[in-house]
Amino acid sequence: MKKNTRIFKYAAAALLVVVTIALRSAFLNVPLDRDEGCYAYIAQQYDNGVLFYKDVYTSNLPGVYFINYAVQHAFGHGVAKIRIFTLFYVTASVLLLF
Repeated sequence: MKKNTRIFKYAAAALLVVVTIALRSAFLNVPLDRDEGCYAYIAQQYDNGVLFYKDVYTSNLPGVYFINYAVQHAFGHGVAKIRIFTLFYVTASVLLLF
């Protein structure tokens, strides 16, 4: 691979990460949308002893709820904390796909 092509690819990936962070950081305190709110609510209920698919049911797989529960348990409850985790997740996904 040519050196210029490699530098261009790394610069493009870095620019993509910076743009992603800039765009997502503008929405840190925007209320959660329907799906995010559902995930956060069910994860919070799980923290209160409610069991998935017994006491509360949705048609989604439980993996997202467990991840959301782990984020809320580790960092606390709050919209900005969920959004920051999502920002790290999306950035890591971009870098891994690169």
